[in-house]
Amino acid sequence: MLSITKKEELRGKVCRMLSNVGMKVDCEEMKKILLGKGCSEVTNNRIRIPEELIKEFSTSQEKKLDKEDEKEFLEMTLEFGAAYTKFLLWSGRKDVVKKKLESELITNIFDDGPTKFYDYTERKEIPVNTEILTNMMKLAHAIPEVGYVPAWYRQDVPQKTERISSLIEALKLTDKVGGVESISIGQVKYLIEIGDIMGENPKGCPYLHGSQCMTSPLMLEARSAEEMIERKKRGVGRYYVASMITLGVSTPVSLSDSIILGAAEILGGMIAAYCLDPEAEITGRMITSVLDMKTANATMCRPEGAIVNAGVRELFDDFFGSQIRTTPDYMTTAKVPGLQAVYENFFSGSAFSKVMNLNETFYPGVGVLNIAGAGSPTQAIMDIEIKKSQYFLRKQCEMNDSSMDFKEFCEGISNGKEFLNSDYTLNHFRDIWSPSIFISGNAESADEKSILDRCDEIWRENIKNYKPRELPEEKRKALDGLLARANKELL
Repeated sequence: MLSITKKEELRGKVCRMLSNVGMKVDCEEMKKILLGKGCSEVTNNRIRIPEELIKEFSTSQEKKLDKEDEKEFLEMTLEFGAAYTKFLLWSGRKDVVKKKLESELITNIFDDGPTKFYDYTERKEIPVNTEILTNMMKLAHAIPEVGYVPAWYRQDVPQKTERISSLIEALKLTDKVGGVESISIGQVKYLIEIGDIMGENPKGCPYLHGSQCMTSPLMLEARSAEEMIERKKRGVGRYYVASMITLGVSTPVSLSDSIILGAAEILGGMIAAYCLDPEAEITGRMITSVLDMKTANATMCRPEGAIVNAGVRELFDDFFGSQIRTTPDYMTTAKVPGLQAVYENFFSGSAFSKVMNLNETFYPGVGVLNIAGAGSPTQAIMDIEIKKSQYFLRKQCEMNDSSMDFKEFCEGISNGKEFLNSDYTLNHFRDIWSPSIFISGNAESADEKSILDRCDEIWRENIKNYKPRELPEEKRKALDGLLARANKELL
């Protein structure tokens, strides 16, 4: 996307920003670690990172880089989304699920976990409670196409242990639930231990998700820095630094300036992780939003965001050891399910394909609204339907012995026969893709409200098909014991 001359210019400005302006670090222990690696402190807790350290880090990243692994991560992200992809890799389920994908659609819903539930019947958002969490886990478990669901953020339980208790509640309901983010450092050890109890590749810490998110402009705040230190202490060996800049707010309305700031934030955070834990897996992520001057809302569904995300990735690919993940998650800024959400998902998928030079346009919809803050099972049913139709394209034209006998075919043509009443049509018409919510040629049921009404009915019917997860009693008791210990320590 960018010329080599332009990239070299941007690289120089990124390095000057880190070495002259510096990264603000609101954690004394992390500051000491950086100062011990040759950084220097200026006013307002800003830590200048010398270019020598930038080069050292970049060289280290290049040595760790496995281009085939990076290619596989991108391909899996297009299939499963970032959260599900990471869980598959860290839990050791990758090969089994990829094999299953060859014959059936497998997708994720609800991204990293909403805090609000959009009630389609009441036309409003409501805080997530235990009943909603339970229903959404049952829904995911009952839908065969769903392979992954996050534990939603409940508001009716103590927040200091909510991530632990919600994950445990979800694990009792479905085997499709994945990891969660540690909201406080005290939760880290318990999320690691849940992997031990479940026997899900404990070395991969599959139930500890989340990122060390930078605060714009160019700040590593205390919580992220302390979580990095806790991960090191617990031997996690994995750091995921994210930048979430907003054009017109935390950075100027300029694509090049935004690329510089986004790259500087991720690079600064990754270098902090490197100084703390040099041998660890250190990756980054660029998520760009744009201020909509008409509504004063930030939106991610804009071409500028896709361009900035791709520009940052190109800088890392060429100069800073790569390992930057850019995906169109969180892109749905629509507040209600329907056409706006579908448009944003389709645009985000096509924009990502364009800037990443991919041949395939994919649909990243997972049933979330309002930048993934709200979950909508009504939207999820629609998103799954769209993905089903895309998945059918993979079959293309299957030439096999199940085709109609050619002699019978020719005789039918010769006699002017219609094939509607043939035995072959009766036996094989279900082989053709048949939508369940988009009804062809029926104007009365093709308006947006009728389609959403059907989606809402479908998800409620699916919950009735829920069959309880078979989880061994010893694992249930171990999870309950872990939660009791967490409540005693953290509450």
